[in-house]
Amino acid sequence: MKKNIIVLSLEYPKPSLPFQGVFTAQFTKALAKKSQVTIICPTPWFPKSKILLRFFPEKNPWTSIPKSYADDNIKIHYLPFFTVPFVFRYLNALSIALACRKTIKDIHNTKAIDVLHAYGVYPDGVAAALLSKWLKIPNVITALGSDVNKEMQVSLKQKQSLWALNRAAAVIGVSKDLVKTLIYYGVDKKKVHWVPTGVCRTTFKAQPASCDSDTIREQLRSSLALDASKKIVLFVGRLHPVKGLDSLLEAASILQQDNHLNFVIVLIGEGPLLQSLSNSAVALGISDSVIFIGPQPQTIVAQWMQAANLLCLPSHMEGLPNVILESLAQSLPVVASNVGGIPEVITHDKNGLLVPADKADKLAEALVCCLAKAWDKKQLAQSVEFAQWESIIDTHLTIYADSTK
Repeated sequence: MKKNIIVLSLEYPKPSLPFQGVFTAQFTKALAKKSQVTIICPTPWFPKSKILLRFFPEKNPWTSIPKSYADDNIKIHYLPFFTVPFVFRYLNALSIALACRKTIKDIHNTKAIDVLHAYGVYPDGVAAALLSKWLKIPNVITALGSDVNKEMQVSLKQKQSLWALNRAAAVIGVSKDLVKTLIYYGVDKKKVHWVPTGVCRTTFKAQPASCDSDTIREQLRSSLALDASKKIVLFVGRLHPVKGLDSLLEAASILQQDNHLNFVIVLIGEGPLLQSLSNSAVALGISDSVIFIGPQPQTIVAQWMQAANLLCLPSHMEGLPNVILESLAQSLPVVASNVGGIPEVITHDKNGLLVPADKADKLAEALVCCLAKAWDKKQLAQSVEFAQWESIIDTHLTIYADSTK
């Protein structure tokens, strides 16, 4: 009999925000092939006030999220919770738990929930731990990256997170670096497991040289009027300070000053730094070589990976970035910071190049070297053969079974 799993995560696609939490959706869709899955996605409540929305237009998508939604055979509950900024934000986990309690209890009474799995430590995992305590449901928490590397640097969040992690039946880290960090914080190593994320192989796969692939490249280039002589350096992710994009722009500026800027930077994603990065590109005199195309569906991301010459991820901190796995699955080499779980995937000079974080001069050198190198496409794709959803889900099911004993 299939296990009945509840996945709780604030990061999950929504009808009005379809690009948010795509990595969580990939996991749950793979899990749903071997178990019964229901998604609980808490959403910050914001009043439908025209006056308020005039001052906070970025909140508009949050006011039109339905209470429930069906995606294939997965039911998603979008449950609004009350959140207040400043010091009161440390009560978010409690607010989430209270907002989700009735729905999860009703599901549990209809068909017993085997495991409540929080995809994220804070506030998701803390809320799940409270619900686990109240409703007597075993819970598992997955650590993803910034939820440990950033959020647990804050004392009040750290105390809540450690309470949740220590009472969870099992804890999963998507990188060995995260597992090491969790154990350092005092989480029992016997219940901490390393389980990487996977790659959707139908979307991200190595493309043989063909007329079709050449056509896709030309179509993407022409859509942005790109110079045919220019190579493409691709970034995919949130435009956020932690991603180190200021270093990427500075590296491009260094190369332009040396007359070595033979590429354009294409950035896929959205975030709070959009205007700042655009202004920086102008100030550095490289605005003609920096193109923002906003968030894109996974199929379009895959096409850009097919058209690009390398993927660059100059982050200050990371867990195990899905975008690196997806890039390598498509035989696209990677230049990335030597932080977090990245060096667990990138072997320097084998499937990419590793650089120190926040070192624009070193990044500039690596970009030039990567673009000049003839990479072994087969070796690139083979380097992420471990990222197969089927075996990853089997490992999760084993952890679930052990958690309910």
